Amino acid sequence: ALIAAAAREGQPEFRLMDALGLPGQRAANGLTRAGGAPGDEVAEFLSTRQSGQGERVGSFVEDAFDVKGTTAAKTQTGLIDARSTAADAAYDAARGNAAPVNLNDTIDVIDTLTKRDPILGESALADTVIGKRLKALRAQMTNGDQQLIDFDSVLNIKQDMFTTMEALRKSGKTVPKELSDVYGALDAALEGSSDMYRTANDGFRSASKVIDAVDEGAMMATRGRAADNVPRFGAMAAAEQGAARTGYGDRLLAQLETMASPTANRAKPLLSPKRAMEADAMATDPRLYSDRLGRENTMWETQNRALGGSRTADNLADQGAMDGISGEVMQAGKAAANLQFGDMVQKVAGALGPILKGQNEPTRMLIAQALMSSNAGQVLAPAIAQATKSAGVRRILEALLRQPMREGGEALAQ
Repeated sequence: ALIAAAAREGQPEFRLMDALGLPGQRAANGLTRAGGAPGDEVAEFLSTRQSGQGERVGSFVEDAFDVKGTTAAKTQTGLIDARSTAADAAYDAARGNAAPVNLNDTIDVIDTLTKRDPILGESALADTVIGKRLKALRAQMTNGDQQLIDFDSVLNIKQDMFTTMEALRKSGKTVPKELSDVYGALDAALEGSSDMYRTANDGFRSASKVIDAVDEGAMMATRGRAADNVPRFGAMAAAEQGAARTGYGDRLLAQLETMASPTANRAKPLLSPKRAMEADAMATDPRLYSDRLGRENTMWETQNRALGGSRTADNLADQGAMDGISGEVMQAGKAAANLQFGDMVQKVAGALGPILKGQNEPTRMLIAQALMSSNAGQVLAPAIAQATKSAGVRRILEALLRQPMREGGEALAQ
């Protein structure tokens, strides 16, 4: 059932040795340590499977966070282009029904920021870059002594300011508060002159939140506690959540790419408490994502145990379990031989020893094929049939061993 579920959910690499858990992993270890063709096949299968773990885990991250083969940067570019197209149409419509723009409040804001100090006798911003920029903006708005009232002209100033502020953000610089204050006053003046501009602004702000959500999602993947990130994600609108998922998934993929070691377990970092809590809230199908990562972690543990260093206690226990039956039979045969009834029995035991022990080459190959199989029933069908026959043979053998012992005991008694 575990193997079938894995295949349905895109992990046909999950095999019997994984589904069996620790016993399957120890059986695989026994085969690889014994060497020969069966051990080589298991080792090659596990190594090849592990080499593809990075791509598998990456595809599961893409599915879970709806990355769709793109990147956060490309997603943002597409969203910005869509916002520009929609804004152009909306602002063009606003131009048609706009009243004259009143810039008094905007100019007052600039004058307040750049006014001369009555005591020091110099500008509050002195000759800083931002001070000069604000003075230049005031000159544009007043056009000499005449204040601008034309909607198109004022809108052009506002759009130029937006371009400047966006360039600062993209370069990693902070937008000066003074510039943001003037921009806000200018935006309010335009809204006051056109209801359609207000509608266009609402659409622009909404689209901007979606664009910003890409970066927010990426930030959630790198810092912040899950206890803070989960409610922040939950408070977003649906479109913002979709953008945040892409940013989050893109950042996880970037982190996976830094794990260059072919034997590294790519699933383990994604199963941490922080990642699990965030995935439960953000993934499109949290259960599917969690199950896939769990299987990848199990498959890594299988190859690590099977191909890793010695586990003496486990190996001795396994060897003892496999040697026990045939060892006891051989010892009983020798004991019977001392009573002159063991020659035939010893030969029978010698012939059946490899079968009972399970360590001859064909048997090890059968075990290897079963452990690597996604259809264990089909692989084990011949062994099951043989086991039925072997059980009958074993009963005969045990009877043969018991009989001479019993007769020998009677002879000693006499």
